[in-house]
Amino acid sequence: MIKTMNKDVSILERKLSRAIKARKQTESILEQKALELFNTNQELQALNRKLEQKATNKGLELEKSEQRYQRIVENAHDIIYRINSEGRIIYFNSVGSEILGYNDDEIYNKHFWEFVPKEYRGEVIRFYLRTINTQKEQSYFEFPLKSKSGSWLWIGQNVTLFFEKGALKEGTVVARNITKQRQFENELQQSEERYRGIIENMELGLMEVDLEGMIIKPYPRFCEMVGYSFTELTGQSAVKMLLPNDKYLSVLKQQSEDRTKGKAGIYEIQLRKKNGDLIWVLISGAPIMDSDGTITSTMGIHYDISKQKKLQQDLELAKLIAEDAQEAEKQFLANMSHEIRTPLNAIIGMSHLLYDTEPSEEQMEYLSVLKSSSDLLHQLISDVLDLSKIRARKLEVQEKEFDLRGIIKSLEKNFQLKLEGRPIELTAFVGQGLNNLMIGDDLLLNQILLNILGNATKFTTEGHIHIHVNLIAIKGQEKTFEFRVSDTGIGIPEEKLDLIFQSFRQVDGDTRRKFGGTGLGLTITKQLVDLQNGKIAVESELGEGSTFIVQLVFKDTGRKIEVKQRKNYKVFNQQNATKKILVVEDNYMNRKYISTLLRKWNYAFKMAHNGKEAVEMAMKEKFDVIIMDVQMPIMDGYEATIAIRNQTNPNQYTSIIALTASALLSQKTKAFDVGMTDYISKPFKPDTLIEKLRFLNDPLMDLPSPITKDSFVFNEKLDVAYLNEIYEGDLEYAADMFETFLNVTLPEIYSIGTFIEKEDWKGARTLSHKCKPAFSMVGLTDLYKKTEDIEKQIKTTPDKTKIAPKYHHLIQELKGFLPVLKEDLNNMLATFK
Repeated sequence: MIKTMNKDVSILERKLSRAIKARKQTESILEQKALELFNTNQELQALNRKLEQKATNKGLELEKSEQRYQRIVENAHDIIYRINSEGRIIYFNSVGSEILGYNDDEIYNKHFWEFVPKEYRGEVIRFYLRTINTQKEQSYFEFPLKSKSGSWLWIGQNVTLFFEKGALKEGTVVARNITKQRQFENELQQSEERYRGIIENMELGLMEVDLEGMIIKPYPRFCEMVGYSFTELTGQSAVKMLLPNDKYLSVLKQQSEDRTKGKAGIYEIQLRKKNGDLIWVLISGAPIMDSDGTITSTMGIHYDISKQKKLQQDLELAKLIAEDAQEAEKQFLANMSHEIRTPLNAIIGMSHLLYDTEPSEEQMEYLSVLKSSSDLLHQLISDVLDLSKIRARKLEVQEKEFDLRGIIKSLEKNFQLKLEGRPIELTAFVGQGLNNLMIGDDLLLNQILLNILGNATKFTTEGHIHIHVNLIAIKGQEKTFEFRVSDTGIGIPEEKLDLIFQSFRQVDGDTRRKFGGTGLGLTITKQLVDLQNGKIAVESELGEGSTFIVQLVFKDTGRKIEVKQRKNYKVFNQQNATKKILVVEDNYMNRKYISTLLRKWNYAFKMAHNGKEAVEMAMKEKFDVIIMDVQMPIMDGYEATIAIRNQTNPNQYTSIIALTASALLSQKTKAFDVGMTDYISKPFKPDTLIEKLRFLNDPLMDLPSPITKDSFVFNEKLDVAYLNEIYEGDLEYAADMFETFLNVTLPEIYSIGTFIEKEDWKGARTLSHKCKPAFSMVGLTDLYKKTEDIEKQIKTTPDKTKIAPKYHHLIQELKGFLPVLKEDLNNMLATFK
């Protein structure tokens, strides 16, 4: 039993030990859980404090944000307000109150349409009822508000509506003041209506069509123009209603394409009126665009030009008739020219030959009348034909390279030859800028100067004629030259200056009777100047002479004019060879005779029938020798030789053999003076001609010269700078001037003293004026000024006791320079040998 009790105690002890142990474990777990719960509670409390702080901060931030947005709304330039579901104002910013002039009590809880003028209230209410019914959250509408002062204020209103379960809860409105914009639009509309009215009153018909060509709006004047009413045209196809046929479809199609590209255009078409009549209209079409720049339609402005078209057709018919008449006139002039020129050439040619038959004094008188009459008739025919060419626009400017300096020198020598035996001195001065070849129409220039110089020689009985050429402007390659031709002729009254360039007009009837002429020369000259876009003017005083001024523009090639030294031809024994020869002869029998000989000797040759043809051929082709008849119509051999010698061309230095029927030494001397190499007297034997052609088989040979062109300098006692400027290295030209001064001008300078001695002041002044330019041409510029002083004193206060000493002092100075001038002349001539 004790064992049993002990065993039970032992079991109980073990159970009690396990229970105590389990309780302790449970207590330990409970303590741990309690601690965890405590810690969690502490964390929750800390988190709660943080959340409370955040909530506080968020509240403060929200309050600040609301205050900021409140300030933005209050300071905005636009009117901002809110309405409740009934449309009553629950908020209105201060800017809006200021703009409308109401205080808060006058605005809050008022319905917004109470501020809309009665005239627009219904329209505004209908718009917003539609917006609410369709539950459109965003909308825009323009209408006026009435301020407290009674004035209207136009606003553009953006509305945002808030709906809850399909019912309006609230609305926010931002309204902008657009009063000025509306005023501008009204003014623009009024302006459009005003200008549209102006267009209507200007007989211009307006019609608007869409992009498919359907008429949108025809304006009253257009309806009146085509005879249809507004209703009849609106909505109809413009093509089907108004176009008479398919002729203009391509034009309209192109115009429509242009409108779609935003291009305007002007064109002419015919339209068919309601009654079937056709009218011509000039249409100016332009695209119409909306505010986005999209082309929506086209506006056409129509102008009835039916009367103008009829006039145009009448003018075209008249033009055809005039052209037919002009063609008939040209044909008549051509026939007349041919029929008159043929016998006239024979008359002129025979009169030249008769001069060489030693006629009697009475026969010479008859021949003189015959020659002057035939020359006048020839000039008349040439003038009429030239004028006809210009007016028919058949005369064109033919530009090519040419030697301007050479043309002036040719004219100078030509007219000096024509004035031989008359008390008239002709001189030419060429300024700087003429060393290069120019591009222009040299033939027209030559004709202009020929006409002016011919006019000067006709109306000048004594004194001088002076040609002065200067470069006055440069623009790139283009150079403007001024040509001044002055004379001491009869002059022109001031009131008659405007007449001289008119056809068939001269100063008066006495002038025509005394001097002859057609009155066409200066008319043709002006038209030739106009043809080259030049200018021509005249300065003149009755009894004191005239000055014609021509300005023309030529292009500078930049290439120097080739200045060659004269050649000396040495004759060797005869050898037959084929060389190219130019034969210039107007007489048929002489041409036949010479051509037969040249063919027999196997020479190649070409024929020219007058000097003009010879010059034209010489400009184009190189010849080995030119056989030149002296007496020919149109241009004689002397004139042709001068032209060839003084212009840059392939034959400038080709040998020219003169053919002359005169045995007079003066004629042979003249041939050499103008630049001919040799001469043959007619009639001649074959041996005479072949003898002259011997040198063709030998090369050209230069004789040595002690002084070269490059080494020559003017004497330092002369005005070297001025001489270099005016001659620009052209020693041949300078030598001509020096020689003319010593042989021709010097005796005239001495003659001034005779006039002073006799107190013939008119003669002294005329001769002083004439001789004055010559001093500068030989480098005596100081003596030029002293001569000018003498001339002025003669003109203003002619007093022999004061003028004579000045003249004698001038002569003494001049004599001191004569040896210098002669030495320089000899040195220049030496360079040509």
